Amino acid sequence: MGSSRPSFKYNSVSNQWEVRGKGGQILQKFNDTGRGNQVVILANAFNTKGWGSDAKWIPKREGVYLEEYYSEIKCWLPFNFLQIGDQIVSYKLVGDLRGDGSTVGCQLYRVAKGSTVTPATVAGGAIATAASAGALDVEAVLTAVETVVTDYTYLLELIGTNTGWTDWVYIMGAEVKVNRAL
Repeated sequence: MGSSRPSFKYNSVSNQWEVRGKGGQILQKFNDTGRGNQVVILANAFNTKGWGSDAKWIPKREGVYLEEYYSEIKCWLPFNFLQIGDQIVSYKLVGDLRGDGSTVGCQLYRVAKGSTVTPATVAGGAIATAASAGALDVEAVLTAVETVVTDYTYLLELIGTNTGWTDWVYIMGAEVKVNRAL
């Protein structure tokens, strides 16, 4: 009869420790810091400016939509799913661009509490400008993982431009890669 104890094995290809059960099946994976699993979390709870005539990014079933003939219009995507101790590794902006005049860029911000609430950019957290028409699937990998600590929140600031009647920008959300503590 075989042992029912799990075995630990380092996988040098994925740079992860694997916990294997009876028969060799993988029960759990840990990144090389031993913190836990790397998970991808979907974020799509957008914050847009204004209502009525001030609303440029329009909430839709698909996410948010930027109307025609607007330039450098901002929208925000809070990372309200993070837990203290999480490590943000990267994010991927997902959506659809149509027309030659459609562009979208974004920046990851860390916002600190204090007597003045202060936003600061996160190194490597920018997508300069995505301008190719078609499916949008652009990833930003942080320069160093960003560990979530108390008194900080995180958000993406999106900046979109549409220059023609047949152009559009749809942003469905972001796929955020996080090292999650156990």
